[in-house]
Amino acid sequence: MEASPLAIYQSYLDKSELAYQWSPAAGRAVFYPRLVCPYSGSSDLEWRVASGLGTVYATTVTHPPQGEPYNVALIDCDEGFRLMSRVEGIASEAVKIGMRVRFRVHRPEDGEPPYPVRCELTAPGGETWQYGPSDADSAIVGAAGAFCRVGARRLAPASSGLHTRGP
Repeated sequence: MEASPLAIYQSYLDKSELAYQWSPAAGRAVFYPRLVCPYSGSSDLEWRVASGLGTVYATTVTHPPQGEPYNVALIDCDEGFRLMSRVEGIASEAVKIGMRVRFRVHRPEDGEPPYPVRCELTAPGGETWQYGPSDADSAIVGAAGAFCRVGARRLAPASSGLHTRGP
C-alpha cells in the first residue's frame, strides 16, 4: 500500500525539508498535500522540495488566555503556494507583511510530529543574509538579492555568489 500524501509530507519534514506537490496538468504548485489536484482534477502529482524562502502575506497575533502571545502568518512560498505558519525568532508584533522569511522545522518536545515555522531573514543593514542558525559552525552566506533569485529559481546557486562559511 502506498503512503498517504500526509505521511509523505511528514517524512520530508522529518528530514528538515519542506515538500509540496506539483501538478503538471495545471502547471502549478499544490499545497496542502492531497490525492487529486484541485485545479485540474488530475491525480498525477509530483513531489518537490521547496527552497524554504517566502514572504509574509498576512499575519496576526493570538493572545491565548494562558501563555505568551504568538503570531500566525500566511506565507507565500517562492515556489507559488501559500501555507499557514508562525514566524519565530522575533517579537510576534514585529512580524510584518512583506517580510522575507526562511523555513525551518519546529520539533515539539512532547512527541508531536515536527511542523514548519519561519524565521526572519534579514541581517544588520540588510545587505547580507545567512541561511543557518547564527551560532552554527557553518552556514550559507551572501547578498540578500542572490538569496531571493536562487529561492525564486531565477539564478543557479553555482552562479549566485553565495558561499559557505565553516566546515
